[in-house]
Amino acid sequence: MGLFRGLPPEIVADEALQELLLPHLRSEFRMDAEYAYRPAPPLDVPVNLINGHDGPHVTEAGLAPWKRECAGGLAQHRAEGGHFYFGGNPGARHRSGAIARSRDRGTWRERAG
Repeated sequence: MGLFRGLPPEIVADEALQELLLPHLRSEFRMDAEYAYRPAPPLDVPVNLINGHDGPHVTEAGLAPWKRECAGGLAQHRAEGGHFYFGGNPGARHRSGAIARSRDRGTWRERAG
């Protein structure tokens, strides 16, 4: 989690919290490690991809396959910050919701970044 800067240092340093969180984190990583892509029909709903500008692990090339998975329209957005761009940024969740609502109303426009 430190690699993605997903947990504040004070939580990482707290052994009691580590004991509480570790089983859940292990499950998350196990699920990720065991995942195998299975081709299926593309999603027929609008999809928003929102990624942090400073996220070192998600590249444009890594996002490109989403285009073939989204028949209902794909809109890519960039937010200030890294992988967990919404952490410490109260406006980020609001902006994410506004993006989704604008697509629901048909007022969204697709952006490459």
